Amino acid sequence: MLSEQTRERETQLKNLLRELSNEAIDEEKCEAITSRFAAIYEGGFRHRYSVFHPLLQEIIASSDAEQGVSEFLTVNLNTISKYIENRYINDGQGEHSKIYRPIFKLCDHINLELTRINEQRNQENRLCQLYVQIEQAQHNLELARTDAEEARKQVNKAQTDILAILSIFSAVILAFMGGTTFLSGAMSSISETRIYKFVIACCVCGLIIFNTIFLLLYIVSKIIEKPIYARCESPDCTCDNGRPQCCALNRVRKRLPYVFYFNVCILALLISTVIIRYAAPTVKEWAHNHEVSSLSGAGDSLGNDVGDGYDANPEHAQATQ
Repeated sequence: MLSEQTRERETQLKNLLRELSNEAIDEEKCEAITSRFAAIYEGGFRHRYSVFHPLLQEIIASSDAEQGVSEFLTVNLNTISKYIENRYINDGQGEHSKIYRPIFKLCDHINLELTRINEQRNQENRLCQLYVQIEQAQHNLELARTDAEEARKQVNKAQTDILAILSIFSAVILAFMGGTTFLSGAMSSISETRIYKFVIACCVCGLIIFNTIFLLLYIVSKIIEKPIYARCESPDCTCDNGRPQCCALNRVRKRLPYVFYFNVCILALLISTVIIRYAAPTVKEWAHNHEVSSLSGAGDSLGNDVGDGYDANPEHAQATQ
């Protein structure tokens, strides 16, 4: 067990070291601090090395600037050591020369402990950085696995999409070739067919082929996730913000103008041809029948009037005969 005097001097030494770690001292303060060290080490007092580690840990933990604390303490102890060496040994004033060796050991022990603490902290910092790098590497690994899984899914999806696209384009080619064959047959027999039937057949075939090809291309655009719509130029467009407010026909006119106007033109031509072919002759025939019936009615009325005149005047009828 340590004596009370030894414990008291260790406490004084700790308090003095705490003061030296707060700020740098000049030569004016060296005399007072040297006297305090002399009073502590008087009577053969020897400090223990094991006291400095918890003390320095406490000093560093209680300060915001760890590097500044260690520098202040180291510089101040070196200043006091040089002051004692120059003032009391080299100048021949040796009344405090006996504390030079304890101060020298104190500086050596403090520097050694500070070096060990700094190295320990550097190792902890490196270890923390290593943990951060490991976590970052794990995160990158997870991202790489996610990307690889996504790439694998995209490759599998791409294979399926390629097959679907090839099948759709094959259907497009077959539809186009079928329509071309139909038009070729119609053109070859145009001399044997009335122009009205030819125009109607071409309009119906054009509608079917065009809309079928567009439907297949629309399916392809959905597969490859690339829109084929035109950009809506309306100032109050709501196509991209939630559910569109305009009707379906108006939306087709804005976003698919080529499809809209092609169908409108073909339908207008088809309806006009049907009207000219079937409605006009029917109207003409109805007008002719109405005229004939009107003339027949007028003739019957004249015949009835003549017959009545013969019956009323027999002598005139006989004279006439």
